[in-house]
Amino acid sequence: MRPKLFLAVLTVLGAIALFSCDDSQPEIRLQAYETGAIRPAGWIRNQMRRDLAEGFAGQLDLLTKRAGDSVFLRHRDLDWDGGDWNRDPRLKTYPDMFRWWDGESEGNWRLGLVEMAYMANDPKAIEKISSYLNAVIEKSLSDDHYIGMFGPSARYKVIGDLWTQSLILKTLISYYHFTGNEAILNAVIAAVDKMIEAYHVFEDHQNIYDINRNGHSLASYTDVAEELYRITQDTKYIELVRILYDDFSKSALIAGSKESAREAVDIQLPQLLNPNKPFVEHAVHVVEQIRAPLFLGYHIPGDSIYARANRMAFEKLSGCITPSGNCIGDEWIFGRVGSPEIGHEYCVMTELLATYASYVEKTGDVSIADQMEHLAFNAAQGARTADGKGINYISTDNRMQARGNGCYYSPTHEERAVCCNPNAVRFMPLYVKNMWMQYERGGEKGIMALLYGPGVLTTDFQGTELKIEQQTDYPVEEAMTFTVTPARTLEIPLAFRVPAWAEQTVVEAPGATVSDEEDGIVFVRKVWNPGDRITIRFKSSIRQHTATNGEQYFTKGAILYALPIEGTAHCLRSYGHGGFADTEYVAVNDADFEKYCISRSTIDSMQAEECPASDYCIWDAPRQKIEADFYLRNGTRERVVLIPFGNTVLRRVTFPMRHIQ
Repeated sequence: MRPKLFLAVLTVLGAIALFSCDDSQPEIRLQAYETGAIRPAGWIRNQMRRDLAEGFAGQLDLLTKRAGDSVFLRHRDLDWDGGDWNRDPRLKTYPDMFRWWDGESEGNWRLGLVEMAYMANDPKAIEKISSYLNAVIEKSLSDDHYIGMFGPSARYKVIGDLWTQSLILKTLISYYHFTGNEAILNAVIAAVDKMIEAYHVFEDHQNIYDINRNGHSLASYTDVAEELYRITQDTKYIELVRILYDDFSKSALIAGSKESAREAVDIQLPQLLNPNKPFVEHAVHVVEQIRAPLFLGYHIPGDSIYARANRMAFEKLSGCITPSGNCIGDEWIFGRVGSPEIGHEYCVMTELLATYASYVEKTGDVSIADQMEHLAFNAAQGARTADGKGINYISTDNRMQARGNGCYYSPTHEERAVCCNPNAVRFMPLYVKNMWMQYERGGEKGIMALLYGPGVLTTDFQGTELKIEQQTDYPVEEAMTFTVTPARTLEIPLAFRVPAWAEQTVVEAPGATVSDEEDGIVFVRKVWNPGDRITIRFKSSIRQHTATNGEQYFTKGAILYALPIEGTAHCLRSYGHGGFADTEYVAVNDADFEKYCISRSTIDSMQAEECPASDYCIWDAPRQKIEADFYLRNGTRERVVLIPFGNTVLRRVTFPMRHIQ
């Protein structure tokens, strides 16, 4: 138990009560809710709605053919003409390698679109994605149950088929959860059965990954199998993941030196279990592929080799994280440690968030949720525009310019690869999906608030309909009110995660029994009446941290603070409609980047203040600022203002200590 002050305020008693519990807490088991049970509210819903109406999230198919070519309806065969890809010089060297790329772009985008559309309750976006997915289902019924992007002579044979199949299957599974249409689920199950038959998965399953050398396939098909196992409880999906991962781990081609395959080796079992081998490969593959041993370690009892691999994976991963919360990778990790100077990819943010969520659910270690929030409210917001019209493909924490090599802001990043923009559409829906989880602890079953932010959980508890609404402007506000509305009076154990940065936690719950904090969780028990409320207030102070480059940075609560650098915008390309453009930013004065250092007394000089801003979205303008005494290189003291990382374009996050002669 962390040494911090915890206050449980029982207003029905008119007094403050302190509770203490034994530290030997039974293991807590968590289970995620199905997609659609949790919907956003407040600033998260507003951001999603604007992204759909005005940003690239709702219009990516109109901005680039890479996401709008309907590849899952217009199947491509081995002799396809390739369209615009005929002009891609990479095809001269790798004629088959990039056939799947449009399926990646479109698959990830449509997955994000279906989830964002339904979560934000956007009728136009719902109609758009529903029409497309219904057509995909209809086509599969007349096409031997195949759901993918390739024609008959290419499917189950070419690189990327397994990968792109899994993306559209994940999209359809989410669509099933939102609609409840059993025909969708049946089509997905039939398509997976067809894949199992085509690859002889439960027989000799020879060289699945020698054929599918795209390393994304493992993680994405693991996600498909896990979702189908949740729904059907059919253990064949556990065995499917085991075979895929074992085949992946022993594939000589993946472990070889070929450039097209080298990104996959880090998560092969022999490499992963080697404590002396740091992560070196393609960052997005590394963080997503961890979900395979994570899934197997959870479902195969005992101290299995998969459980050991999982522990080693997270030990290695922990050293690769930047101050803003993402795993480095520009595009490769190369054995480096997380640094504010090294680029990190938006694709990685989405897959890292998914891996963190899987880890929390399977281990019960809710402390990882701190990292999920830090990633969501810093790295992810700091690499996108507030209006949703562009992101950085590659972002850095310390940034004097956002230009060149995918570092500028774009709605497509078509010149490089249309992968990060589709994945950015998936990010906030993924956060919302994991805001609540079901828990079981010592025979008690209840509901846990894992991630904070405005949203609504609608579920069934012990046969009774239940809605819990969270009202807050978290993370800029460290208080939240929960309104509990069961269909009838009902006893429901509720649990709330206490962030590691919370120095004081105050719970106001009239008539409830409130426990002291236990391993980062506070439990609130009561017979709830419709409309009962719980208010939780966390108190944080400004904290100073040391980055891997030896410099210092500052956080308060879940927010990383940065010094904004004045920059000039240059339009690189206009898309001709909707205000979309590729835009780079360059510092007005390069000297501003190296201007300041700090002293040991800087943190003592810091004052946090609220700023007036729009209530529509907390990232439209800074809602908070920190004033502090910094020093110029000549020793002159100067008062500066730091703002949330997510409100910055150009910025300095880490600062050297002042050297006194």
